[in-house]
Amino acid sequence: MKGIKFVEEGQAALIDEEMPVCTDDTMLLRTLYSGLSNGTERNFLVGGNYGAGRPYPKRIAYQQVSEVIACGTAITRFAVAMSFLSARHTVMLSIDRRRSRIW
Repeated sequence: MKGIKFVEEGQAALIDEEMPVCTDDTMLLRTLYSGLSNGTERNFLVGGNYGAGRPYPKRIAYQQVSEVIACGTAITRFAVAMSFLSARHTVMLSIDRRRSRIW
């Protein structure tokens, strides 16, 4: 699976990541659209104030539309095929209900 990481100031890379799995407490999302802006992502790329004090490599994202492709048994508010606004520049991601404020 592919993802975007800011590996050092001035350099972003398309990286290989492990495919997430769906467990009882997670839902698995497939990215449909992922936006890169001239604001936030550019700021992280050039070492601007948004990421000040955070060492490289850095991962950010905030404008991604995904489709739910699997839900664990503890997921009750979402279902397969629903659209979901998520935040990570990756092909797939897993969201854990125990670590998220959406539940």
